[in-house]
Amino acid sequence: MAIPEQWRFVIQPWKEYPPAVAAMRVLNTDEDGHTILFLEPMWAFGRRVYAEDEIITIPTVNGRGNTVTVPLGSGSVYGFMQRNQAPTDERFALLTYAVTDPTKHGLYPQTAMSITPADAVEWHKEFLRSMVMEQADYDDIIHPIIEYLQIATEDAVDTAGYSELESVFPSEIIDDTQDEAEGFVNILSDEQIIRLNYLSTGDSINDVMGGTNAAAIVAALRSQTLEDLMENIEVDDDDIYAARVSYMEGLAESRYDNWEPRNME
Repeated sequence: MAIPEQWRFVIQPWKEYPPAVAAMRVLNTDEDGHTILFLEPMWAFGRRVYAEDEIITIPTVNGRGNTVTVPLGSGSVYGFMQRNQAPTDERFALLTYAVTDPTKHGLYPQTAMSITPADAVEWHKEFLRSMVMEQADYDDIIHPIIEYLQIATEDAVDTAGYSELESVFPSEIIDDTQDEAEGFVNILSDEQIIRLNYLSTGDSINDVMGGTNAAAIVAALRSQTLEDLMENIEVDDDDIYAARVSYMEGLAESRYDNWEPRNME
């Protein structure tokens, strides 16, 4: 099937933040992948990743030529090509991401939020772009990733509880969660890290970057940011054991509910 000429390029490493999005056109397609032209700038996490009229090649990886790794900061995130839909159809003219719903409680207090591609672009343009940061701005950026890490950890514990092939150690779950946290910290530029920590340090970008040991300070701020994200992430053997017990009890109840006595007649 022929690939439509016009597509949307989307970056969304964590669903708790609106997708970064840009319109693009497929110029050429072969067995190696797609050559695309950006019809507008691509903004992601406060930075312009691709410029309007920029041409890039997206190679085919494992038969999935619509996926590409996008470098951001000292890390990278995955982007993908999404077929454009009719702009008059509101179902396809909106993007979706998760936000905290104050009316919900428990493990998953998120609800789906719709946003237009234009509003998503504006969100990413404003992401961590102020010289300093107010408490509300800080909360809007940090709370979603903290909630994501907590939910990911709890899901991993539940999975370990019903894993029958091999034992899962608490340290393995913590390491996986920390990898996710590091992914978030690594996409932030040096300036963004400084802004994010302004409330605790009182140092602006000019204060830090104007000094002689700016690199060491930024490295320390990255470590501190990672430590803050992981502060309440804890897993021990009792958590995995409790998940296992809960799983076994659920199996027992399921077997009891579905048991039918033999017909003795």
